[in-house]
Amino acid sequence: MNLDHIDLSTGLDNREAFDAALTKAVSKTRKANEPLSLLLIDVLNLESIYTQHGQATGEDIVGAIGYIWKGAIRQSDSLARVDTSLFAVIMPETSSKDGCNVAELLRKAIEHHVFVLGGKEMTCAVAIGVAGMLPDDADSTDIFSRAIQALDQAK
Repeated sequence: MNLDHIDLSTGLDNREAFDAALTKAVSKTRKANEPLSLLLIDVLNLESIYTQHGQATGEDIVGAIGYIWKGAIRQSDSLARVDTSLFAVIMPETSSKDGCNVAELLRKAIEHHVFVLGGKEMTCAVAIGVAGMLPDDADSTDIFSRAIQALDQAK
């Protein structure tokens, strides 16, 4: 395991590892002519948690979110923390419709979870953008751009 590719708060892949995994998944999907979905998930109130409760509490929440989501996806899926409040799930052999179903499960798993840290109860809200790979996608930036657009619409 290369620690340069791991987000230390979550144990998940970081942005660099995510970029490499998405490029590989797009290439493999194109060759196999299989579906691929990408989920981008923004934890909407994470900034306020950092501000109100401190960096350590925010990172504890992020670690718990990663743990919950890792247990909710398939082993063949790839979960990464790509920015402070932004997570991504690469889902090979998954249609956009199935990606949307998984997105809803992940959303409910977090929004219905009560985080208790230092005796304080907190909840999180998320927005999720889902994009499927299209036959004319030139590379991984195409599906990523569509997932960003979908995330922006979800907010």
